[in-house]
Amino acid sequence: MKESTNPYYSILKIKKPRAKGTVSGAEIRIWRAISANVERLDQAMMCRDDMGIHKASFALSQLLGTWLRLCQASELEARVTILEAKLEQQQPVSTTSRRLAR
Repeated sequence: MKESTNPYYSILKIKKPRAKGTVSGAEIRIWRAISANVERLDQAMMCRDDMGIHKASFALSQLLGTWLRLCQASELEARVTILEAKLEQQQPVSTTSRRLAR
């Protein structure tokens, strides 16, 4: 089947508008997913479901990696905001400094 007649490719060509969100909103969603996945892991361990334990453990590791990156991003965002506030209070740096002339 050619790409032009395949409905799958026609769906992929449609550009969907991305939802605008915030870092804190993403943190909330990821934390909810982590909590739900911990419950799923507990249930799999109680049932001694090896495949369920494997899947839940893998999903949990992926979610925690994402959580870590979000925490780093929110910390960086806070630091940049503080730095911008400090720079607004200071005088602009002169470009005719002696150090730059050398």
